[in-house]
Amino acid sequence: MDLTRYFPHGDPPRSNFLEIIRFCSDRLGDQPAFYFTDGETQEAELSYRQLLSHVCGLAGYLQGLGVRQGERVLLLYPPGLEFVVGFYACHAAGAIAVPAYPPRKNRKAGRIRSIAQDAQTRFALTTEAVADQLSETERYPDLENIRIVGTDTGSARDPSGWKEPNLRSEDVCVLQYTSGSTGSPKGVMLTHANLIANCEQITYAFDPTGCTGGVTWLPTYHDMGLVGGVLQPVFFGKPNALMSPMTFLQNPIRWLRAITKYKARISGGPNFAYQLCVDKIPDTDLEGLDLSQWEIAFNGAEPIRASTLRAFVEKFSPYGFRQEAFLPCYGMAETTLLVTGGPRDHRPIFRVFDRHHIDAGAAVPVSANAPAARELIACGAIVPGERIEIVDPETTELLPVGSVGEIWIQAPSVGRGYWQAEQATLDTFAAYTCDGQGPFLRTGDLGFWHEGQLFVSGRLKDMIIIRGVNRYPQDIEQTVEQASDAVQTGAVAAFSMEHDGREQLVIVAETIRNRNIDRDAHLQAIRRAVTAEHELPPDAVYLVRNSSVPKTSSGKIQRHACVGAVREDTLKVVAKWVRWEETQPIHQHAGPAMQAASGGGQINGSSHGAMRSSVSGQELNPQIIAIVKQHVRAIAQERAGTLHPQTNIVLDLGLDSLERLQIAHALEQTFGGRFPEDVLQDIETIAEVAQAIEQHIGTAALDRL
Repeated sequence: MDLTRYFPHGDPPRSNFLEIIRFCSDRLGDQPAFYFTDGETQEAELSYRQLLSHVCGLAGYLQGLGVRQGERVLLLYPPGLEFVVGFYACHAAGAIAVPAYPPRKNRKAGRIRSIAQDAQTRFALTTEAVADQLSETERYPDLENIRIVGTDTGSARDPSGWKEPNLRSEDVCVLQYTSGSTGSPKGVMLTHANLIANCEQITYAFDPTGCTGGVTWLPTYHDMGLVGGVLQPVFFGKPNALMSPMTFLQNPIRWLRAITKYKARISGGPNFAYQLCVDKIPDTDLEGLDLSQWEIAFNGAEPIRASTLRAFVEKFSPYGFRQEAFLPCYGMAETTLLVTGGPRDHRPIFRVFDRHHIDAGAAVPVSANAPAARELIACGAIVPGERIEIVDPETTELLPVGSVGEIWIQAPSVGRGYWQAEQATLDTFAAYTCDGQGPFLRTGDLGFWHEGQLFVSGRLKDMIIIRGVNRYPQDIEQTVEQASDAVQTGAVAAFSMEHDGREQLVIVAETIRNRNIDRDAHLQAIRRAVTAEHELPPDAVYLVRNSSVPKTSSGKIQRHACVGAVREDTLKVVAKWVRWEETQPIHQHAGPAMQAASGGGQINGSSHGAMRSSVSGQELNPQIIAIVKQHVRAIAQERAGTLHPQTNIVLDLGLDSLERLQIAHALEQTFGGRFPEDVLQDIETIAEVAQAIEQHIGTAALDRL
């Protein structure tokens, strides 16, 4: 495809990204390639010339450490420009980059261990601060055989020792592990050719005009953040401002302010990000926004909701946002990123279909007020070089336009398969139709063609997709079984269902035949275990009568039938915890240490020196403890119950990371400061939060509270 009109500084090379960076360094020199910002003040900047210098210098250092061509290297960076350098340095060293995320304090490194074992990694790159943390083998024994390398110092550069590898377009350069499974991770093998082909597809689908600078807060260990935030901007040769996901989640207005500040034309994320801006940004914070230059607001990675798009336009059109800026798209890690998106004209496309006909396999348009109306958003048109078919998943027969079936894909951006998983690769990447056409990538998604646009209507598989991140239900079900001996083995169903305008995680578990179990304690144990292991708190947990979970004749759990049973209230429930019900009994089962730490009684907020709580030997101000509790209750509401200093906001109350960050932001506003990001992601108990306030923000505000 001819893309020359998008590159005023010259058409970039198509061999590999090392050559593209060298091209940009020659043509653009000291112009900024990347910024890193907190959304309010610019923190760091990296020019194209600096990027090339740092990348080659780090590559030489890695080669000196013994990193070999084709070797897999873990990237465990926190958000920042260090990831960009580390990622491209792997290319320059001929190594295969394996983006992941550093484990949080007091959390198991199970997923990282699984990825490291699967990829057979010897080295992990990160910052010096994280390297020091991960070197504590008593905390992270799973990583003791991996050399953790801090790369954000001058000593981690050896440009004279760099030997440029012979990079071929067909060489694998990235293992992109799909989010979801912790037990059997799947690393998609992406070649240099895959990366460049997808960047070409994105350029064609987005059809940008003028300056194409962007802003992204998306995590770089996910396909949308990696390709859209790190690869595509360099391919365009235009600057990109990176933000931490926590910066956005804690206070969504920072995303829109960054778009305003950098005059970004391209930015986006999953549907929940737009809804978060609608729900959490007060009108008083909108002054000064200018979204008039935002021409491509991409939306993908989870179901796109028409109500969200309309609400966003209504709220932000007075500040220059235009509905036609929305670019719904469809993609996945197996295709590098994008599959469909665009075109520029007449987007977004809203269409209404009969829900029952879709369930039966046919897309039948109806009026918006029809009894079974279901409104869907088109996910874009096909891009040159692709072939996308709708296929009967059972017979593998090609289906005509207007029929609902599984989406099968041929494209130059489709990866080579899963790393060291031959059977999974054959099952997913080597599908053939009944008349022998192929190979295709089987997506597991259901959809149909209508008016030249792809509409995604559901999932063939039981993948749980919440806030743009995938989880495999089998992993969550195993966690539930291990968390409670009251649960019947092989009789747990984990699934997502829509309620209150968003996807909710629901668990249904059969109980053993025992009338004397403490059901509330087991509900709490299940909620804690799932939250800790998967960082996704359940929205509902149902303990049901023995032998009552829907199963097939062969004994397989019928998750879709469980969804129907929850909706129709036909489960044989013996105990439950449901977030969206008005009242919830919360039993935190505090142990003796927790009971002792609570001190009992009412804290006197007016006395700075009265009762004090202790965390790690440090006494804490009771007024701060009281204020933290107040903000926790404001978010947790009926889930808060009785709060103690050692109450874990995440594990005890079932708050997700977004709610935890909202509490932190409210406390920052109260005390007039900012938590450091490395502290922000680790504080969980009320006492830890109070301690962090004293250490990092200060208590001057107490005099006026």
